[in-house]
Amino acid sequence: MIITLTEQEFIRKFKEVRPNSFTDEGLRSLYEYFEEYDEGIEFDPIAFCVEFTEYESLNEFYGDYDQRLDTYYDLNEYTTVIPIDDYSFIIANF
Repeated sequence: MIITLTEQEFIRKFKEVRPNSFTDEGLRSLYEYFEEYDEGIEFDPIAFCVEFTEYESLNEFYGDYDQRLDTYYDLNEYTTVIPIDDYSFIIANF
């Protein structure tokens, strides 16, 4: 059975399971990414939390990884980057 979620339903249902994993803005960006690139994806908030991480800045990213990059767009050489705004972004964990 396939159920299509709206953006608001996606955010609400995600927050019911993992309320502190992503910001609302991050979830909007993640939803748009899935809508654009992954048709028919299974809604699995736990798996999304394992596969993706949201960062508020490159400095926060440096706390988890030892990569020194000029911009988060440089991360595209290593992994999928989902921009949220000028500073925040989500990456596919690598």
